Amino acid sequence: MATILIAPLPVPSHVNSSLRIARSLQKRGHRVIYLGIPEIEEELRAEGFEFSAVFGDIFPRGKIAELRVTSAKLRGLRLLWFLRGQIREINKVFRRMVEGELDEHFARLRPALLICDEKLRHLSVIAHGLGIPVLQLNGTIPPELIPAKPGTPRGPGRGDVIPGEKLLMALGLVPRLNPTLVQLARKHGYPLKTTPRGQPVLDRSLSPELLLCPREFAEVGGQSAPGEYLYLEPCIDLERREAEFPWERLRDDRLLVLFALGTLADGSKLNRRLLEAGFAAAAQRPEWQFVIAVGSTGDPAAFKVPPNVIAVKVAPQLGLLRKAAVMVNHAGTNSVKECIYFGVPMVSIPLQFDQPDIGRLVEHHGVGRTLPPPEVTADRLIAALEEVVRNPAYKRACEALRLHFLQAEASWGAAGPIEEFLTRRTAAPL
Repeated sequence: MATILIAPLPVPSHVNSSLRIARSLQKRGHRVIYLGIPEIEEELRAEGFEFSAVFGDIFPRGKIAELRVTSAKLRGLRLLWFLRGQIREINKVFRRMVEGELDEHFARLRPALLICDEKLRHLSVIAHGLGIPVLQLNGTIPPELIPAKPGTPRGPGRGDVIPGEKLLMALGLVPRLNPTLVQLARKHGYPLKTTPRGQPVLDRSLSPELLLCPREFAEVGGQSAPGEYLYLEPCIDLERREAEFPWERLRDDRLLVLFALGTLADGSKLNRRLLEAGFAAAAQRPEWQFVIAVGSTGDPAAFKVPPNVIAVKVAPQLGLLRKAAVMVNHAGTNSVKECIYFGVPMVSIPLQFDQPDIGRLVEHHGVGRTLPPPEVTADRLIAALEEVVRNPAYKRACEALRLHFLQAEASWGAAGPIEEFLTRRTAAPL
């Protein structure tokens, strides 16, 4: 069997979305090794996987968590200066990539396949130069597959240019992502493509994207070209470890609302305001029970918590979705898929990145309501929750998509399309 290297972006949502794939491949007899910075090593070893650490001198264990806490406390010029220092560290990583540090790493591990996060595209270019087949792991839905809705914001596309990017790069305020990608492409003979806006992108015919869902969930705005994407099952890892929780405090005679806005919302003023709206909404429905997660850097004691609320830092989402009637989430891809998997309709509040696009999917499929963050108040949140809970159409839409999820799991699983790709790619000359 093959040695397969998996390199996720080192944030919880991206790591979590890779676990089901890794377990599926491992159960098929493949050797699975995770590649990444030490920040995620302990978690992945605890899940039963081998781990190969890189750039540990620049980003040692605990560094990312420390940066998140520090940046949440800073404002203005102090925050700018702090971020500038961290971008210098990221640029060190890029320099060492160009110098060949990862080439040596790949040569030692000798993988038959690299599965890397599509945001770590530099690794794809290096692997191509070494003759290693690559699949890009996309934890969300590409924006080109989702129809735009007039008058609503759209998440950033792959070819979007940061205004004044060259100046910001010269000032050390933006990492050297694209210049490094071009350098690596020249070194490794990778034929980069260019967007209409002049941004370099990978060729999906060389390294297709793995989409962690059935085609019926993603392709609502038109069909993709053959070979661009490999569709899997929803890849929800039901075996993953979850946070401890006072389960004895839940009451079976009350409707349960789960409120969690993801791991990247911590520390912002907007997140604080939305949480306060959640607690105020809960106070308006004492006959319901709420579980509200305030975030890993938050403090439940900092909020006015009504008696019908269990406030925690991090909630065991999978366990609670088995009991919840509705979830308030941030339109994160993983959270939306997990709601559908358990047949739980939702109220989504898209905050950033791809979340406005995923919020459009929520409404397109009829599995919930989407509220723009500036419009969220306790009253509007309660009105949306009431609508989703009382109208059975939302539950029916969840159940219809859930069937596609379960059929995808039963028919080909996570490992099947990956093994087929590996067989085709290794049989053909690179």
